Amino acid sequence: MSTLLARPETNAHLAGLLSGLSVSYRAPDAGHPLEGHRVPDLHLLDGDTLLRRLRVDRFLLVDFTPAGELDALGSPTVEVVPARPWSGLAAALVRPDGHLARAWNTADAHQVREALTDWGVS
Repeated sequence: MSTLLARPETNAHLAGLLSGLSVSYRAPDAGHPLEGHRVPDLHLLDGDTLLRRLRVDRFLLVDFTPAGELDALGSPTVEVVPARPWSGLAAALVRPDGHLARAWNTADAHQVREALTDWGVS
């Protein structure tokens, strides 16, 4: 057992299981393949990181567009945060627990607004 525990990949796997950070939820059939997975600690354009911005009372709408096209969709329950590009996405809706609720490859404000309504946070 000590030989197994001496392997870094074993420790990383066990740490993810014990902390709950490796938990993922099945993406909806028509959803983006990343939906349901925990989001990495992305660097935000203001110098902060995504995981430091998580709060129990709001979702994060991560805007990867160069012009901040989704800024107008912010509300008391949705904070719009601009970030450096990640996985070819234009936008991502992150739940308060750090899991990806929705992801878009193109920034369509209408689709994003509909998703916010579906999640009850518009």
